[in-house]
Amino acid sequence: FHLVGGLDKLRASEVNAKALRDGRPNSLDRWIEQDGVYCLKVKLRGTDSDWDLQRTIEVYRIANELLARQGQTQLHLSADTNEQCESPDYIVDYLRRLKESEPRAYDALLYVEQPTERELTAHRFDMRAIAKLKPVILDESLIGLNEMDLALALGWSGVALKTCKGHSMALLTAARCHMDK
Repeated sequence: FHLVGGLDKLRASEVNAKALRDGRPNSLDRWIEQDGVYCLKVKLRGTDSDWDLQRTIEVYRIANELLARQGQTQLHLSADTNEQCESPDYIVDYLRRLKESEPRAYDALLYVEQPTERELTAHRFDMRAIAKLKPVILDESLIGLNEMDLALALGWSGVALKTCKGHSMALLTAARCHMDK
């Protein structure tokens, strides 16, 4: 996955003269042209639904156009609001609006990552409404197997396995995921 940050430029025409000139692209379109990236993690605000919707659509359209020119038919997106959504309703609304506005972008969206704050026990948000539309993946909240069990009970679809949380935790979490199969 290539990360498209909330402040990242999407087009080379948006890059100003002060941008770092280290030989690497400074915009999404140039990354796609250079490396052919087709899996894009889109960072969203989680507090401005219009901006989040337009950002996702714009990322999708730019990527789709450039990849099509390269003969690439695969394009995958994920959305990450960095825990900023006050409730799951925000993402449900975002997903419904995305499906209405740009169905192809909605179809390209694989999952939504950790939309609400990480304290699962403080706010036991039910994620089933999101999960009915797209998988919702636990990330920052995953600090132990007890939290994983709670998340699954609350309707989360799965977990992000990251070795930065420790190899043992990743292995235990992977094994726990397979127990439900």
